[in-house]
Amino acid sequence: MNFMTSDNGRKLYHLLNSSDYISICEKTEGDSFHAKMITIQGRVRNIGKARVDELIDANPYMKKLYPDEQTAN
Repeated sequence: MNFMTSDNGRKLYHLLNSSDYISICEKTEGDSFHAKMITIQGRVRNIGKARVDELIDANPYMKKLYPDEQTAN
């Protein structure tokens, strides 16, 4: 699984880069019977900027969030 964040003062970015292994758990809104939980866990590997374009191109949703200059013009 690929997980992407950037260093724009984000605490998560610094947390990911200070550890070799991480577990992130989050709960959706709602009461105990209707909320959903998601946990992401695994080894952390900073791939730098080398593969960012490849990861964005492989995911249409990410392409909308981070359009390249050709798409934005």
